[in-house]
Amino acid sequence: MIELDNVGLRYPKGETALKNITLTLEPGSLTFLTGHSGAGKSSLLKLLYFAQRPSSGRARILGRDASRVTRDQIAILRRKIGVVFQNFRLLDHLTVFENAALPLMVAGRREAEYRRIVLEMLDWVNLSDKLSERPTALSGGEKQCVAIARAMVTAPELILADEPTGSVDPDMGARIMGLLYEMQQQRRTVLIATHDVELVRYSRMPRLHLDNGEFTEWEVLD
Repeated sequence: MIELDNVGLRYPKGETALKNITLTLEPGSLTFLTGHSGAGKSSLLKLLYFAQRPSSGRARILGRDASRVTRDQIAILRRKIGVVFQNFRLLDHLTVFENAALPLMVAGRREAEYRRIVLEMLDWVNLSDKLSERPTALSGGEKQCVAIARAMVTAPELILADEPTGSVDPDMGARIMGLLYEMQQQRRTVLIATHDVELVRYSRMPRLHLDNGEFTEWEVLD
């Protein structure tokens, strides 16, 4: 699923974001990614959804060499990736339903084909009563829930979540984690970037820890 071998990432202005990154994430794995702000978590996620190409090393994502994929191939591969962005990235001119359905709309699917699954996802995150609302009318937690639903509607092979429980209350956080665990049970690969060490400890799932662009730990917290 994901194989990185001694990968480095350097931005155009010369900043080194990642170095010596080696890991393998198998289908059906759920792994947490921790590290302080600026440690490289977001850069690693960007590399995994093809927003950045590695500057060095070898990266195979969804079976493709990340250094060689074309723009058209990236567009196809991204349909297999669900991304939960920390800043939500909702479109204010679209309704809650339309924002959640956006990946399916972009893929050319008809509403009759996807309406049921979008409604199910929005019901799961307790937003079935706000289908026609615009993002500007939502709280931060509600926006996060729309972003979660949008990432899941395509039943992606790879799920990348950047602080998915950071803007919601504990009950909704538990529901979101339950959905991510359910995706793992369906043989999806899940990587969750978080500052919440207690969440990682409670889950008893593997943790990767980044410091200054390098992995310093791979462990299960007791």
